[in-house]
Amino acid sequence: MSVHRVEIGLVSERDDLVDFYRDTFAFEVLEPRSVPMGTVHRLGAGEAMVKIMVPDDPPAMAESAREQFWDRAGLQYFAVWVDDLDAVATRCVRAGGVVAAGPLDVRPGLRSALVHDPDGNVLEVMEATP
Repeated sequence: MSVHRVEIGLVSERDDLVDFYRDTFAFEVLEPRSVPMGTVHRLGAGEAMVKIMVPDDPPAMAESAREQFWDRAGLQYFAVWVDDLDAVATRCVRAGGVVAAGPLDVRPGLRSALVHDPDGNVLEVMEATP
C-alpha cells in the first residue's frame, strides 16, 4: 500500500474563504463540485489541494479559539510549504488573514510563520532556505 496524496478539507459558512487561499497562496481555483448538502470548492497547486465545503445550511461556529492551537487535541493546523514566506505573510494580511507569529528562523535552513485564515483556521507556513 502507498499513499499518493493527502488533501485538506475545510468547512466554512462562506464562499469568500476561497479568495483568501487563492490570493495568499496563488492556488488555482478549480471547478467547484455540487454535492447534495452544498458546494465543495477545490483549489490546487501541483499535487497540493485544499477543499472548502460550504454547506447549504450554515454550519455551527467552532468553539471559541483558545490562547494557543496546541491547547486542544484534534486537528488544529496544517502546514503549507512555500518558496517566499515573506510574500505569503504580506498577502495573507491583505487577504483578511492574520500573521500570529513570524516569519522567523526555526533553525538553519528553515523559516516558519503561523497564520490564521479569515475563519480562524491555523496554518503553519514553512520555507526551506539555503
